[in-house]
Amino acid sequence: MKKTLIALAIAAAMPVAAQADVTIFRRLTSKYKNTGAIDTYTRLSIASSEVLANGMTATASFAILLTLKSRV
Repeated sequence: MKKTLIALAIAAAMPVAAQADVTIFRRLTSKYKNTGAIDTYTRLSIASSEVLANGMTATASFAILLTLKSRV
C-alpha cells in the first residue's frame, strides 16, 4: 500500500513533457571554378525557443556545416 502511494506521489510530481517551437533551416550553395572544381557547402540548422515561467525564455540551436570539393 505504501509503495503504491509513493509511486503515485512521484508520478504526480513529474512535469508533463513540454513542447517548444522548432525551426529547421537548410542552405545549399555550389560554386563552379575555372579550374574545373566544384565546391559545395551545405548547412543544416535547428533552433528552438520556449517561454518559461516568470517571463524567462529558453533557447537552443544546433548547426551542421558540410563542405564538399570535387573535380570534374
